[in-house]
Amino acid sequence: MLALSNRNVSSEEDGWVWSLSDDG
Repeated sequence: MLALSNRNVSSEEDGWVWSLSDDG
């Protein structure tokens, strides 16, 4: 969820993908 607030994403799908990358 932190990834979502850290980055502006229109789609939640892209948000969870970014979360994985940010988490490592």
